[in-house]
Amino acid sequence: MIDIGVNLTNKSLVKDLDNVLQQAQHAGVFGMVITGTNIEESQKAAILCEKFPGYLFSTAGCHPHHADEFKGSDLNELSVLAKLEQVKAIGECGLDFNRNYSSKSSQLKAFELQLELAVELKLPVFLHQRDAHKTFCEILTDYRSELTRVVVHCFTDGVAEVQDYNELDCYIGITGWLCDERRNSELVGAVSAIPEERLLIETDAPYLLPRSLNPRPKSRTNYPKYLPEICQRLATQRNTTLKHMAEITHNNTVEFFNLKTVIKCQ
Repeated sequence: MIDIGVNLTNKSLVKDLDNVLQQAQHAGVFGMVITGTNIEESQKAAILCEKFPGYLFSTAGCHPHHADEFKGSDLNELSVLAKLEQVKAIGECGLDFNRNYSSKSSQLKAFELQLELAVELKLPVFLHQRDAHKTFCEILTDYRSELTRVVVHCFTDGVAEVQDYNELDCYIGITGWLCDERRNSELVGAVSAIPEERLLIETDAPYLLPRSLNPRPKSRTNYPKYLPEICQRLATQRNTTLKHMAEITHNNTVEFFNLKTVIKCQ
């Protein structure tokens, strides 16, 4: 399995990095994509990947929470980062109208600039959307024909949203949200509508600890080692086996991020 979205530069993970990686490998996680959320974190992610080539990869982007801070010079820095071998996608970028930590106008501008950069560099995009589906899809539609591959990371919505993303030929990332009985009802009903060849899995660690873990950890910190729990829950919801789901999502990840150093499952 490959974790397509892990915030490995977060202090709660990086402080014990060797153990985090060893435990992940022991659990069957043989690759991770570190999420870049702003210039500084994208730089840290790229540097961290250099220590574990062929195992760690990263994205480079500006999360909508940081859009107010996004400057023209940042786009140049993203372009430099994106040309590094370990950087496999532009993002995390998109829209978040739930919290609006940055103004809507700043979010829209930063989102479009990063989509344009992905088009220029012919790189996939790693996207975030929360409470902004209509506007998000309208913008994505304008760029979709020029983009290579698109993943809607940490998907938490329902069937209608899946259908919209299917029409846009998007990959969809499933997290531990699927394991949260308090708020997963829409997602549970939607995962069967996602085409098999567009499914990806992620922990979004250290966030979104799967609540279905048994025994439940004392700490609320999520780790990449819990990726199999998400994969198993997804397999159960789609009426298939863990082995099949692990192989499918692994191969989809290799294809999406162009991970030539990772062997495809047979």
